[in-house]
Amino acid sequence: MGYQNSIFQQILQSIPRYEFEKSVRKHNGDFASKGFTCWEQFVSMIFAQLSGQTGLRGIETTMESMRQSLYHLGVKQVKRSTLSYANNNRPSTIYENVFSDLLEKILSMERRHKHKFKNPLYSVDATTIDLCLSLFPWADFRKRKGGIKLNVKLDHKGYIPTFISMTTAKIHELKSLKEMEFNPGDVITFDRGYTDFKLFANYCTKGIYFVTRQKKNADYSVVITPARNVL
Repeated sequence: MGYQNSIFQQILQSIPRYEFEKSVRKHNGDFASKGFTCWEQFVSMIFAQLSGQTGLRGIETTMESMRQSLYHLGVKQVKRSTLSYANNNRPSTIYENVFSDLLEKILSMERRHKHKFKNPLYSVDATTIDLCLSLFPWADFRKRKGGIKLNVKLDHKGYIPTFISMTTAKIHELKSLKEMEFNPGDVITFDRGYTDFKLFANYCTKGIYFVTRQKKNADYSVVITPARNVL
């Protein structure tokens, strides 16, 4: 009978197993594991995330129906009580270390793009998520609506966020932009909703480049005209 890797197994192959077990040993994660290792816990939670499970019973039932396939991933039978105990008692630093290792691996990859500059490129944007005001009264946004705002700084080198903050929807996204750190030579792109000329002047002083759209009612004058090459 032929054997082929499943998509789920291919995803797990991106996790360096040696580094994972190294983190487990460092934090003594498998102590009193009751036959349910940190790797089994990790695979179970990744499976739950990808399959859209919302509770322990759903995780247990779905994984039981696929036990034969999951056996090749080093996972035996998963009981919801055992998984619950592991989630409540094992140190989260085990998985934080795994994430840090993966992040470092991604950022070290060379990315090619069509831009002529080699400077670090970041995109900054915000999105508003509506919430039920009766369930989330702290997220007061409008008379009958609640909401939060997610502010993201995306690094195009690894295509992953390097800064995320959550505020109530009433707070302007410009406040989060001022909290983000940039270095000389960085290139930032953002919408005209982030317009703040004092902040722009600060970027220019520090050698930080930015690209945005000008507001229609902006009052400005050109003081220096860029020199053009004369043929």
